[in-house]
Amino acid sequence: AASPHSSLHHRQATAMRISARRVCRWASVVIGALAVVVVLRAFLVPQLQMPLEQCQRNEADFIPLSHERLQRLRDCVRFATVSWSAHTYNESELARQRDYLLAAFPAIANATHIKTEIINKYSMLYTWQGQDKDAPAILLASHLDVVPAQDLPSWTHGPFSADVNDGFIYGRGTMDDKVGVLGILEAVNHILVTRGRDFQPHRTVYMAFGHDEEVGGEDGARLIAETLIQRGANIDFLLDEGLTITKGVLDFIPSPIALVGVAEKGNVAVKLTARGKPGHGSMPPKGTSIALLAAAITRLEENPMPAHAGELEKETMGQLAAFMPFVYRLLFANLWLFSPLYKIAMKQQVSTTSIIQTTMAVTMISGGVKHNVIPHEASASLDIRIHPSDTIESVVKHIRDTINDPRVEVEVLSGLQPSPSANWSVSSLPYTALRRSIRQVWPDALVSPGVMIGNTDTHHYWNLTHNIFRFLPTVNAKEDLARFHGIDERVSVDNYENIINFFFHVIWNRHDEAWARVGHMEEDL
Repeated sequence: AASPHSSLHHRQATAMRISARRVCRWASVVIGALAVVVVLRAFLVPQLQMPLEQCQRNEADFIPLSHERLQRLRDCVRFATVSWSAHTYNESELARQRDYLLAAFPAIANATHIKTEIINKYSMLYTWQGQDKDAPAILLASHLDVVPAQDLPSWTHGPFSADVNDGFIYGRGTMDDKVGVLGILEAVNHILVTRGRDFQPHRTVYMAFGHDEEVGGEDGARLIAETLIQRGANIDFLLDEGLTITKGVLDFIPSPIALVGVAEKGNVAVKLTARGKPGHGSMPPKGTSIALLAAAITRLEENPMPAHAGELEKETMGQLAAFMPFVYRLLFANLWLFSPLYKIAMKQQVSTTSIIQTTMAVTMISGGVKHNVIPHEASASLDIRIHPSDTIESVVKHIRDTINDPRVEVEVLSGLQPSPSANWSVSSLPYTALRRSIRQVWPDALVSPGVMIGNTDTHHYWNLTHNIFRFLPTVNAKEDLARFHGIDERVSVDNYENIINFFFHVIWNRHDEAWARVGHMEEDL
């Protein structure tokens, strides 16, 4: 006969097997239900890009790129309005460009309801008084300066030549950001020429062009913003340079993608200073300053800050998911479940990594005074772009915790917190009007909110409106992105024509809002 102990053991084993089977059955049910939900969400993901009728060349309001319009852009590209550092820029060229712009658009200069002001010698502020003084105004911004040109022998066309070749205009400002300045002015000029010098938009339109954006905007946009704040300007939304229309950046989406920057990364400049044992190069001690600094930099590169899949990232990909192949749709329509896979996928390219993560780049390094002398001190500068989910404080803590070496000093030189987010919801008329304007000119473009990874003049306007959008519709393939601040900056002639028409629609969609009143707002979205 079986002993009591063996009988008990048998009953316990049987009970455990039954429990295990029950757990497996329930796990199968849960996993099956989860799979059904994931697949259904992928199948049912809404298409939030309803078709719009494209503006046509034969329409009265289409603005063709005449020789004169093209020439005005080329003339401005030839002004070498370079900014080198804070408060240091090419003043003579900025003055020449300012005077040129004041003379180049007589319809604007002679308009009954437009006031033109020069702010701090070189920046420009236009106020186009609207019919309804109580309606919140729109503010269209761009900047007049450019970055220096480097490696001149590698340019196929001079950086200030404004050469036209194979359908492209070459030179500084063709992407960043004189096309914005000229595109806005051409659109306004067209409205005044076709409707008369007394024409007024429904709401006031401000046009603000700073002259030192590339070095922080302290002498330009900051003073323009202070001027508007002092006057009690009521701003509905601001549109400045920012994200663009890209082709092929996400290989699995064939359509052009127009990401509108509804938030902007912050930045912090950090200096690392390592102090070690000095000495003669023939007798190197352990723990030299350069070795300590190299170790600190290596730790930071091997331990980046965490990637994020927050509300904005989910919205960015969610609005594009319907146009992806099914396997990608499974991922991006279910970021609530697959956010770890999303982060891995986005980290495969530098251009997409910067969207989801705080990035750190070592941009300057110094140390050593003589070939055979081990220096006491070595330093490196970090250019850090802060994701909206992080802060300056969290970034600095990460750096100190990661380096974890008291011999390496971490010093914050300057910083700007990430921006607040604009309203990108269906109920946001400013965002809807902007989205509509994009698709009227580029009907095949997929529009979605996103994060601006660089910094713009917009932080100077934070106290004027929370609805700040960062978008300039230059159309760029993946390989074109290196042209920003790089070699052979250019814009196509056709693209520039479309930029002018885009700004016309931005103005007109807030002047005549009948499309929103009859429900087109919901149809568009």
